[in-house]
Amino acid sequence: MGNSNPSAETLISIRTQYNVNLNWLLIGVTAEDGTTYEDNYDKKLIDVFRGLNDYDKKEIIEIMLFKRRLKSEISLSYD
Repeated sequence: MGNSNPSAETLISIRTQYNVNLNWLLIGVTAEDGTTYEDNYDKKLIDVFRGLNDYDKKEIIEIMLFKRRLKSEISLSYD
C-alpha cells in the first residue's frame, strides 16, 4: 500500500515465510510462472513475443534496436 518502508531483514523474512519472489516484493508484478515484470507493458510484450515464430521474433528485435538507435541519434542532435 506504500505506507511503510520495511527493512531488508523484514523483506527477506516475508520472502522466506511466504515463499514469494523478492523482486515482486520490491518492484514488480509477477506472472503465474514466477517471472517478475517491471510493469504490465513488459508482461504484454513478453506474452506477445512468445507467440511469434523465430523469423518474426528476429524482426521485432531488429525494430526495437533500430528505435533505440534512432532515439539516441535524435537526442544527440538536440545536444
